[in-house]
Amino acid sequence: MLQNRRVSEPSFPRPFWVSAVNALGRALERLGVRPFKLDPESLLEEARRETGLTDFGPDGFREGLELFCSDLERECELHPIGRFLAHQEVLTVLVNRLQVHDWIRRHPEIREQEIREPLFVTGTPRSGTSILHELLAQDPRHRALLTWETQYPCPPLGDRTPPDDPRIRRSDRRVKLWPKIVPEYQTMHEMGGDIPQECIFLTDHDFKSEHWGGSYNLPNYSLWLVETDMRPALEYHKLHLQLLQWRSAPRRWVLKAPSHLSYLPALFDVYPDARLVWTHRDPLATVSSSTSLVRALVAIRTDELPPAAELSAGIAELSAVRFAEVVAQRDAGEIPEAQICDMLYQDLMDDPGRTLARVYAHFGLELNRETRESMLAYLRAKPQGKHGRHRYTFEDTGLDAGEERARFASHIARFGIPEEVRADS
Repeated sequence: MLQNRRVSEPSFPRPFWVSAVNALGRALERLGVRPFKLDPESLLEEARRETGLTDFGPDGFREGLELFCSDLERECELHPIGRFLAHQEVLTVLVNRLQVHDWIRRHPEIREQEIREPLFVTGTPRSGTSILHELLAQDPRHRALLTWETQYPCPPLGDRTPPDDPRIRRSDRRVKLWPKIVPEYQTMHEMGGDIPQECIFLTDHDFKSEHWGGSYNLPNYSLWLVETDMRPALEYHKLHLQLLQWRSAPRRWVLKAPSHLSYLPALFDVYPDARLVWTHRDPLATVSSSTSLVRALVAIRTDELPPAAELSAGIAELSAVRFAEVVAQRDAGEIPEAQICDMLYQDLMDDPGRTLARVYAHFGLELNRETRESMLAYLRAKPQGKHGRHRYTFEDTGLDAGEERARFASHIARFGIPEEVRADS
C-alpha cells in the first residue's frame, strides 16, 4: 500500500546533444516529417527489402508485434531519439528472423544441434542475476550468450568468429548509446557488445519479451504478455542458440533472465534437462532498485516517465505473485525440484567462492581451483560501483515497509533471506 506522503521522483538530466536532437526531431514532426515508421507492415517490408528474404518463420510473432507497435504509437509518447531506437530494435529482430530461418532452410542440420543441460540464472531483477551469470561464464567449459550474438547472429561463424568481427564493434557502439542518453544508467547496468546478455533479447524476436515492456511504457502489451504462452518464444530462443552453437566446440550454455521466473513450466518443456539457479534477495531492496532501473530505461526513450509510486506498487505485486506461483509449482511437482538451486544474494556478496562451489555441487559439477580463481579475479576487477554508485532508497517507492515486509514474510522465511530494509522505514 502506498504511504500518504510525497514520493521522490528521480529526474534524469538530458545531455545537451540529446536535448538538441530531440528538439530538431520535434520541429520536423511539426512539419509533418517522421522518418521512422513504426507500423507493422512498414517494418516487415523494410526488413524484406534489407535482406531480400521473405520467410519470417511461424506467424505467431505477429500478434505481439501488432500490439507492441500499437502501444508505441498510442501510449509511449516517444521522443525522437526514442522513436529511432524503437525502429532500430524492431527492425533488427525482424531482419534476424528472416536471416535465421534462411540459414535453417539451407542447413537443416542446425536443428539437430543438442543444447545439453543449459544452466539458467533467474530471480527478481537486481537480485544478483547479472553478476552470477558473468561469473559462471568465466568457466571455460561454459558459453554465455553475448550481446552481439543477440543482435547480429548471421552469418553464424561459430568458433571461427574473429575477435575483431565488425558485428561486435557495431553492437558495442549501439548499446553504449543508452548511457549516453541517460548517463545514470551506466551506474545500474554495464553495457557492451561482448558482455553476457539476457535471454529477453532472444525471446523479443517472437515479440514475447519483458525487454519491450521494461524499456517502453506498454500497458496493453504488458498485460497481454502476462497471459501469453511463452513456448513459441522459447522455441525460437532454442533455435537461435542452435544456430550460434553450430560450427562450435560443445560447451554448456549459461543463460540468464529474471523473467524466466514467470514461465518455468514452459522453460522446462522446451529445455527438459535445464539446470536453474534462483537468486534470492530482500524483496524490499529489489523493488526499490528495480523502480529506479525501469524509470531510467524508459527515460532513454521518452520524457513521460511512469510515477515512481505507481511503478513500485506494480513491481511489488508482480513479484509476490511470481514467488507464490513458483513455490506452488515446486511443491506440486510441476517443475523438477532437483534441477533448481536456491542461492542467496547476500551469500554471493559475503563469500563468493564458497557460494559458487555450492551451486556447482548442487548440480554434481566440479569447480576446480583454476576456474574458481578466475571467477574471483573477475569479481575483484568489477567491484560494485565501478561505474558510479546506483543511488536509490526504499522511501522513494512510496510503499509502506511494514506492509511490504508482511506481504513477503512467508517467502523470506522459506528461503532464509536476510533483510536489507528495515520495516519501520
